[in-house]
Amino acid sequence: MREIILYIHGITPAPYPGLHKKKYDGFHQLLSKNLKNLDCPMEFHRVDVEWGFEEQASPTEDRILSEMERWLFRKMDERPVRRKKLSWRGWLDVQRSIRNYLVLGFNDVVYYISEDGKKQVRKNVLSTLLNNLPFLKDDGDQYMLTIIAHSAGTLIAHDVLFILFGPGRQHFLTEPQDLEVLGQLQDLAGSGRLAVRRLITMGSPLAPLIVRSEELMRIIRGDGRFDGKIDEETIGIRRGAVTSRWLNFWDERDAFSYPLSFMYISRDQAVEDIPVTLGKGFPDVHRQYWYSDEIPRRVAESLAESLAEKVT
Repeated sequence: MREIILYIHGITPAPYPGLHKKKYDGFHQLLSKNLKNLDCPMEFHRVDVEWGFEEQASPTEDRILSEMERWLFRKMDERPVRRKKLSWRGWLDVQRSIRNYLVLGFNDVVYYISEDGKKQVRKNVLSTLLNNLPFLKDDGDQYMLTIIAHSAGTLIAHDVLFILFGPGRQHFLTEPQDLEVLGQLQDLAGSGRLAVRRLITMGSPLAPLIVRSEELMRIIRGDGRFDGKIDEETIGIRRGAVTSRWLNFWDERDAFSYPLSFMYISRDQAVEDIPVTLGKGFPDVHRQYWYSDEIPRRVAESLAESLAEKVT
């Protein structure tokens, strides 16, 4: 089996966001160290995703996002202010912090859930994945995919998996060569030669933002009693030659992070919410998942368990 690991970052509440390679590197080093300690060395073909800002190789239009956010933030901050009392100045600082997260951070989510935004970001992520997979040849091998996603990146990961493993053959690509490769990738997923080993989500807002999809809301509503559940097999979390698992790490002090297993069928507890304590208050806590020692250790343990299991 050939192992693929895909990293997807989330919101980037910074005026001039940079590459997320340092965060990815740190997490990946801890993951590899923990796997080695478990006598479970895994060789991954690593793929790093960058979306929503201009410092990337991808030509997709989502790169305009950070430029627009900076312009909005600068214009909205150009206003006369009264600074007569210390308490008022303190409130202005709080206001600025809130505006910073709304305009430079949460707008990333708003952009992605818009029709134009999700098209461009999905195109970016799918193109990045497709153009970095070296295995598209008819050699009979099986390819195992592990995705590690944070924040809004968890929404993207969920949608990309649905495109690959869902009932339709949806795509958001336009270039003939990308469409050809995507078709091959969907064929691999359909035949079982491409499978999900682990989906790791951290600080995910997927639960409250399920309202972005009328189709998923109808599934959960069921017959009107809200007794329905989403089938996790539509995103590749299934039992086969290897049993897939979805681990969702969340900190209760993180206002952007929620449990989500209650929305899924979760056969054999395939979808698991794992509470963590990251030692920070909001909003700083939302950035701390990448720097946790516990999360890569738990992920390594889950990957080692996956390699050791015997599915009947």
